[in-house]
Amino acid sequence: MTQLHSTGSDRHLAPRLEEFRARAQDNDFVCIAPGAGGAMQVLGTSLYASASTGRTEEVHWVSAPGSTAALFKSALTQAYGERLAEQLTSGVFQLDTSSVADVTGKRDVLASEQILERLAAADCAREALQGVDFASLARYSAVSSGPCFRSVLESLGMSLSAVSAEQRVRIDEQLRDYVAAEAALNRSPASTVGLESVIKKALTAVD
Repeated sequence: MTQLHSTGSDRHLAPRLEEFRARAQDNDFVCIAPGAGGAMQVLGTSLYASASTGRTEEVHWVSAPGSTAALFKSALTQAYGERLAEQLTSGVFQLDTSSVADVTGKRDVLASEQILERLAAADCAREALQGVDFASLARYSAVSSGPCFRSVLESLGMSLSAVSAEQRVRIDEQLRDYVAAEAALNRSPASTVGLESVIKKALTAVD
């Protein structure tokens, strides 16, 4: 049985997403158990011989005080945001511990396949959301006189000629900063309301 200790004391010593990823990549099943100082450990184990080492590992299980699925969802939330984490752990993506229990004889254990599938889906979703943000920046670009930028100007009764080249560069920089800040908070894609607000605030400051 391999184990990796969490060092995230600011989140009630809950494990990070990378700990789940590491254990899932090297083992067949993953569960949570208490470690030293109250930190939670992500434990991994295999039920058969490793193809790479040829060794058969003895299976040991440690009873977990909480829900492995809930802590995995919490780690997903911290890394990708609440909305995406909810989508990847509910409905057709509901985390299943019952079928694993039939194999292992233990409850509250996740198959590594479930974890890796959701991590792959989360990575793809993040890339897609970044693509949406890129397209939004193009549509709202002041430098390029994007269609959405022109719409904001029209709503304010302003013409394109009223905004100088220097002001346009500054507006685009503020738009990029806003999109980056939203992404850092796992709120991608940036909302149209937010993007329009950035432009209107910049134009108001110019006036």
